[in-house]
Amino acid sequence: MDVIRKTLLSIAAFTAATAGAADFGHGPLNRPYSDGRAWHLGFSVGVHAQDLSLTHSGYITDDGRTWFMDQPSYSPGFCVGGLIDMRLNDYFNLRIAPGLWMGNREIKMLDTTTGEEQKQNMKSTFVVVPVDIKFSSVRYLNSRPYITAGIMPAV
Repeated sequence: MDVIRKTLLSIAAFTAATAGAADFGHGPLNRPYSDGRAWHLGFSVGVHAQDLSLTHSGYITDDGRTWFMDQPSYSPGFCVGGLIDMRLNDYFNLRIAPGLWMGNREIKMLDTTTGEEQKQNMKSTFVVVPVDIKFSSVRYLNSRPYITAGIMPAV
């Protein structure tokens, strides 16, 4: 019991010492000149989930079979793109982020009359060009919250 008490007191003392020594946001500003730049360029790499919504027409084949299709689960994909950010004024930026999204989906087809099941892999590649407006608040120390809204055409 005495060992547990000493361990807890040591952890509490260490936590209090590090919290007291930390300087929360009152140090030098990190890159204060970056908010005034006219252009920002960058890139992005990430993952996404692909889904497919299927609508059944009720079509029945000549031999009386009815097939239904479904994508049973989300499929992960990979995306890579660039970023062009143009400063419009102190609060608004225009962002364009062209990219390439690649992925694979597995489609399952089920014959409702015989119970036969078939699978088909469907690979897809999208070229996307999101266009966003970014609204940023006034910078406070080393933080500047923002929100974006826009459209994303994809081919």
